[in-house]
Amino acid sequence: DGYAPVDEMSPALWSKVIAINLGGTFFGCKRALAEMRPAGRGRVINLASVAGLIGDGGGPAYVASKHGVVGLTRQLAVGAAPHGVTVNAICPGPIQTGLRANSTTILGADAPVMRGVGSDEAAIKAVTPAGRRGTVEEIAATARFLASDEAGYITGHTLVIDGGWTAR
Repeated sequence: DGYAPVDEMSPALWSKVIAINLGGTFFGCKRALAEMRPAGRGRVINLASVAGLIGDGGGPAYVASKHGVVGLTRQLAVGAAPHGVTVNAICPGPIQTGLRANSTTILGADAPVMRGVGSDEAAIKAVTPAGRRGTVEEIAATARFLASDEAGYITGHTLVIDGGWTAR
């Protein structure tokens, strides 16, 4: 499953998760920066995860892919800043979405879930100081801010939106 030790994880699952999460981010950034750099302005906002900041939150491929997104974001920010382009990442924690169902459709039964919590709402509330999941509206509001002129000096940053989950 998605939490199988690395020596038990199938190479196919590893490759699929890395291709979707890290490869998709790479190719999106490549295309966006090709347009933004010559224009002298732009905002790239990548979607990482709290799993990209800690060693928990998903299986080995998921965690590695999200750490990769964080590293790619920081590296691209350094090169893009002189061109007036910012590159940041949003790192959501437990958010109320259909992602688990969609992940299962794409990855099968190996789709990762938060270790020790799964999708149990009571468990998520117990480990999140805010006592609830975040909302997609909160993620969207954060993206709107990072895309705004007010965030023009913020680059290379990973903004955690997790109700205090990683602060505990």
